[in-house]
Amino acid sequence: MSKTLISAALFAAIGFTSLSAAAADGKISFTGKISDVTCTIKGGDNTDGGTSNFTVTLPSVSTTALKASGQSAGDTPFSVVVGGSGQSGCTNGKIAKMWFETSTPTIDTANGGRLKNTATGGASNVVVGLLNKAGANINLSNNAGGDGSAETIADNTATLQYTAQYYATGVATAGDVSTYVNYSVVYN
Repeated sequence: MSKTLISAALFAAIGFTSLSAAAADGKISFTGKISDVTCTIKGGDNTDGGTSNFTVTLPSVSTTALKASGQSAGDTPFSVVVGGSGQSGCTNGKIAKMWFETSTPTIDTANGGRLKNTATGGASNVVVGLLNKAGANINLSNNAGGDGSAETIADNTATLQYTAQYYATGVATAGDVSTYVNYSVVYN
């Protein structure tokens, strides 16, 4: 009988502890939207023209162009083409913009959200920055400025304009530069 009483008392104590631990301090709500816009994506001007995965080749520049922190060089405008002629699922009037995935491991939060150089034995003290069409740095760690290149879809197409550039984080050394960023195109 005493084992039954002990078990009942223990069960009651655990039940009260669970209730107090489950008390809420607040609520977090999440909202979103799934779009029915279906556009193809491909690299445009100054890219290799690949679909969804494409390459922008920056020019070779001298270390003297990047001899101090904060200097930039090799500005390379490029575009991303969303949709195309006859793509009725790429809805006219919708706004297309890039959403740079903040979980991309190459993003350097210490240097304005630019992209780390991942080339083995490559140039040091150099990152790659992306600018929106107004020429403002896009902080890829929080997408700040990413909307600056949004475009309205017309004739089932929108062309998003960007610029890539080398950016010195100190005195740059010679070597290869290679990096990447993951992205999605979102529609409003």
